[in-house]
Amino acid sequence: MRTRSTIAAAGCVAAVATAVIATAGGDAHQTHRVRAATPAAPLVGRWERVNTCEELVRALKQYGLAATAPAMLAGNGYVPGTPEEIARRRNPCEGAVARRHSHFFRADGQFGSVDFDNNQVDNGPWRLANARTLQIGSPPEAVGTFRIRIRDGRLRLTPRITAAQKREALAHPLEFSSAGWMVAVAFPGHTWQRVPCNEWC
Repeated sequence: MRTRSTIAAAGCVAAVATAVIATAGGDAHQTHRVRAATPAAPLVGRWERVNTCEELVRALKQYGLAATAPAMLAGNGYVPGTPEEIARRRNPCEGAVARRHSHFFRADGQFGSVDFDNNQVDNGPWRLANARTLQIGSPPEAVGTFRIRIRDGRLRLTPRITAAQKREALAHPLEFSSAGWMVAVAFPGHTWQRVPCNEWC
C-alpha cells in the first residue's frame, strides 16, 4: 500500500503468503504476513478502465469528501498543479484529460496500480476478509476495505470508509488520506474490465 498507500471473490481458499511493502521513505522495506488468495481466485489478474477527473470529483462528493478532491487529483495526471493550486480553481477539472489506469492482484497476495504511463504507483498486500470483502494494506499502517462484485469479466469496487477515516481526511483535506485514496482506487459506481496481466501479474 502506498502509505500513503491500497480485493477477492466467493469460493476462494486462503493461503498464507509473505508480502513486502515499500514504506513511504523509499528504500526501506517491511515484511508482513498476510492472507492471500489462491491462484484460482476470480480476483487475481489485472483490471483496467479509463478514469476522468469529473468522475473522481463526483465520487468524492458522494462520500462527503469533496474537500479532498485537490489532494486526490494532484499528481495523477488529470490536471496539473499542487493540491493548493488546484484548490484555488473554481473548477478543479478545467482542462482535465482522461487517464487509463489499472489495478492488479497477484496470487502471492500483492496488490498494485499502474498509471497511464505504465508506471506502478501503488502497492501493498491484499486479502479477503470474507467472500465479498477485500482488504488492502496492513495494520497498523492502514487498511482499505472494499465490497467487491465480479460479473461478466468486470469488477465493481465499493469503498467501506469508516467514520474515523472520514474525520481524518476532512481534518487535513489537502493531504493524502486513506478515505480519499479508497474512493480513487474504487471509482464507485463504475466497473473495471479484466485485461491481460502483461508483466504485472
